Amino acid sequence: MRVLVTGAGGRLGQATVPRLVDAGFEVRATSRRARTGSGVQWVVADLASGAGGFPASSGGSCGPVGW
Repeated sequence: MRVLVTGAGGRLGQATVPRLVDAGFEVRATSRRARTGSGVQWVVADLASGAGGFPASSGGSCGPVGW
């Protein structure tokens, strides 16, 4: 299953992304700065300004996720 994590470079995202990868999810993550990480497809995007971001959500469907 694919998961898009916005703000993955932030405090919550940094804790969540590795857990999703370990659980077997295909993770696409956004951050305002270029990042690398095994098992994660990183996309540079600023959701406040709208710069980037659109490629992050292409190629799949999106639904709500809650913990």
